[in-house]
Amino acid sequence: MGKKEEGMNMILQGVSLIKERSSQIDSFLFNVWVSGAYLRAAKLLKTNNSEESQSFLNQAKEIIDSDNRLVIRKQQLDAFMKNLGDY
Repeated sequence: MGKKEEGMNMILQGVSLIKERSSQIDSFLFNVWVSGAYLRAAKLLKTNNSEESQSFLNQAKEIIDSDNRLVIRKQQLDAFMKNLGDY
C-alpha cells in the first residue's frame, strides 16, 4: 500500500525480537518465522532494491535449506525464485 519503508522496519523489528527470544522458541518455529520474514523482505524490495532483496533471499534460502521440516517455506521459496523473471 505504498508504505514499503514502514513495512521493512516492522519486518526487521520482528526479526530482531524473534532473535532476542530465540532461546525461548522452538527451533522449527524460529526458522519458520525468520525465513518467512526474510522472504517477505525480499519480495518487498525486489522492484526497488534488487541487491538488498537478493541478500534477504539468500538469508531465507540458507535457513530453508538447513531445515528439511520447512516444506511449505521451500515451496514458497521455489515459487518466488520461479517468478523472479516476471519483475
